[in-house]
Amino acid sequence: MTKRLDASDVANAGSFLERELLQRLPRVYEKRYASLWAEEGMYLPIGGSLEEYTETIEAEILETVGEAEEYSDMSGDIPVVSSSITTENFNVHIFAVATSHSILKLKAAQKAGRNVQNIDLVAVDRALRQRVHKVTVFGDKKRGSEGFFNNSKVPTTASSYNPNTSTWQDDLDFCADTITAIADRNELTESTAWLGVSNKLRTKWGTTYQTGDSGKSVLEAIMENFGVGNGGTLKGIVPLNECRADLLEKFGVHPIGTNKDRVVFLPENEDVAERLGDSPQYMPPQLVDMNYRTVFFHRTSETMIHYPDAMEYVDIAKIV
Repeated sequence: MTKRLDASDVANAGSFLERELLQRLPRVYEKRYASLWAEEGMYLPIGGSLEEYTETIEAEILETVGEAEEYSDMSGDIPVVSSSITTENFNVHIFAVATSHSILKLKAAQKAGRNVQNIDLVAVDRALRQRVHKVTVFGDKKRGSEGFFNNSKVPTTASSYNPNTSTWQDDLDFCADTITAIADRNELTESTAWLGVSNKLRTKWGTTYQTGDSGKSVLEAIMENFGVGNGGTLKGIVPLNECRADLLEKFGVHPIGTNKDRVVFLPENEDVAERLGDSPQYMPPQLVDMNYRTVFFHRTSETMIHYPDAMEYVDIAKIV
């Protein structure tokens, strides 16, 4: 006798057909996230590893005073030079995160052929590196740590330059004036290697061309005048998310509603600014009740800017 199908039979059959018709790709695709360039040591070198149990870093600064005078037999006084060493302290930050897996969850995942611990390591890595990146760029007001983009000792200019209404010549003059001012301020001992800008500003400079014979874009003109291939020190103009007005306000660099992007003129010499750090580490897993808990941690110093006059922050109208 033929059996009649009820509603549950029809639903089960539909689920079976859906599974049979489903093709699962052979890899897991990870969601794309913003670049953690500062944590990775781009434009800000990682100067070395932190010693175990370090809580504070001390930097020594040597200063000398004195200039020689021409000597003759009749000279009465020979000038004496002097030197002094001052110190500056920087904070060390430790960021931690944990994973927790029940024994039952681990058994079920093992049966299904999936390693949930390895999958969670992707989340652990991102969580730790993202936190290191944030404190490296913007510091931590609660700890009194300063960041690469908001150090109080770096000269900051509120510029009248407006990229929304500027001409090709205005754009070129804005960059040239600041690059030249930094070099003059340091008597040519420090110079600019990178310009950190918002993505919209870089696009604007790359698509604004000089009228007339040359037809160069702003980017081409800047690199022609200041680029490393032409006797200068400028290596490139790079788009960085953190130069945007919304992120500067979100992380407390600017008050809410300021609507100012920030152009950051970054130094050529690697000893101008740095941070110390180490690789993520973990504690041995602990079984608490029915759960395995593993703690991971990542250490970094705050950003240490030893020669702040080699850099400059320039706040400009938010490009729309």
